[in-house]
Amino acid sequence: MISKSTLATGGTEVIIFTRFPEAGTTKTRLIPLLGSEKAARLQKVMTEKLFAAAEAIPATLGSRLTICFSGGSKTLMAAWLGNHRYLKQKGETLGDKMEHAFREVFKEGAEQAILVGSDIPSIDTPLLSRAVALVQENQVVIGPTWDGGYCLIGFNKTHATEIYSAIFHDIAWSSESVFETTMQKLTALKIAPVVLPRQHDIDIPEDLQFADQWKLL
Repeated sequence: MISKSTLATGGTEVIIFTRFPEAGTTKTRLIPLLGSEKAARLQKVMTEKLFAAAEAIPATLGSRLTICFSGGSKTLMAAWLGNHRYLKQKGETLGDKMEHAFREVFKEGAEQAILVGSDIPSIDTPLLSRAVALVQENQVVIGPTWDGGYCLIGFNKTHATEIYSAIFHDIAWSSESVFETTMQKLTALKIAPVVLPRQHDIDIPEDLQFADQWKLL
């Protein structure tokens, strides 16, 4: 099982990016269809599904879990998900927030890290374990989504500084060009990332078919 506190030398941080499921503040693009309470419930269930998958990553991979959240507080998050490492999201853009999360876990001793979003119900323990193993041997691992973005990104401390400036800035977040632009920026750095299978995320009403498929509603 993934570690709650200690990280072995050369270990990999697994960062779950999520939001405290308070009605009216989460999955806002789904509120007109689902209502604020049901949209928050969907956010809660998806986070719990990813959390369980991350907790089951084999201990032999030498990874540790950090939950990077917005909304709520560490006290509320711990009351919800238990005694784990929590990091408040900081920054104006999504790129700023992801960069802050990577900077913090590398500063605290991680040698590699992967960051994964909580709105991808198809992400399971085997996929997360594969990403952890791959990032220990490759410069960058990325998991694209069908809407043109990505749901997982990972790299190592050695290449962090050059990657921060390349992939977390000058990106049109929440657009169909995020993954393509990110790949172009990595190519300019002469980095060939390992690309994981494409996944469906749940952000807009058209995505709710996948919530039904995974029995999340």
